[in-house]
Amino acid sequence: MPALVSDVGGTNTRLALVDTHGRLSVAPRRYRNDDHDGFLSVAKTFLREEGYPDLTQACIAIAGPVSVKSARLTNRDWGFEAVALTDGLAVPSVKLINDIVALGYGLGALGPGQLAVLRDGGQPNGNGQRVVVGMGTGLNVCMAKDTGMGPVILEAEFGHSHLPVSVANRLDAVMPGTSTTFHTVEELLAGRGVGKLYNLMTGVPSAGGHDVAEHAETNPDAAACLMLAAELFGLLTRDIYSHYMPGDGIYFAGGVARTLLQVPYVDAFAEAFQMSGQFEQDLAQVPLLLITDDLAALAGCARALS
Repeated sequence: MPALVSDVGGTNTRLALVDTHGRLSVAPRRYRNDDHDGFLSVAKTFLREEGYPDLTQACIAIAGPVSVKSARLTNRDWGFEAVALTDGLAVPSVKLINDIVALGYGLGALGPGQLAVLRDGGQPNGNGQRVVVGMGTGLNVCMAKDTGMGPVILEAEFGHSHLPVSVANRLDAVMPGTSTTFHTVEELLAGRGVGKLYNLMTGVPSAGGHDVAEHAETNPDAAACLMLAAELFGLLTRDIYSHYMPGDGIYFAGGVARTLLQVPYVDAFAEAFQMSGQFEQDLAQVPLLLITDDLAALAGCARALS
């Protein structure tokens, strides 16, 4: 009997069935959240289309804070209760995990077609630690530690942390006094944060990072905003390195990360990340990779169940 895996974002929900070996047994499907009033409605639609299979278990990755028994989307008023979902899906057990944690579980299953190598880093220090940095509608990180018993995934809510001093100082150097308008790193560098940054730089409202990126080729102000955001992202990632010491690699995911880690903005990121000072030699050797597969979280859910 199959297990159900799902990746729930603010805009879309992806679902798939996996076999007892964690392999996809049906092609994943994507559903627009606007067409449903909650996750259970999406899941029941998927299961109806699959002929109501008997499920052994379920793992749901959610873009928001997660506890053992409940979770809530950050950017949509959807709640998740493990007990209610167990009943609603007619499944023996439901596991709730954060979407970035799902990517952490999935790192070991990612192949060349699912990753873009930004920098191989030469010789990593081999401490068995990797970190995933997800930056899209929200911002979060998780650390994956390789052990003889399998990977250990450490959860965090890094997006709700205050701005590091290096990020705040650089922001104030460009626009004095503006760092205090961003209370957390997510408010600055997630999608809506980039839109707010653009508004502060230009006085022109923006719908968010996607809107800024769409106009960057023809709007010099939008390009300048993304260049500054990439620099601040580099400083933030340097701070993340000192927190988690991911000697075996930093893996990036999410739409905002993909935008800021492409030409021409990636050079501003790299220069800020590799500034001289403490950990300079270690930073030069850490591999940097971009997760390009939107289905990677589903594979992570499958591995989280094994």
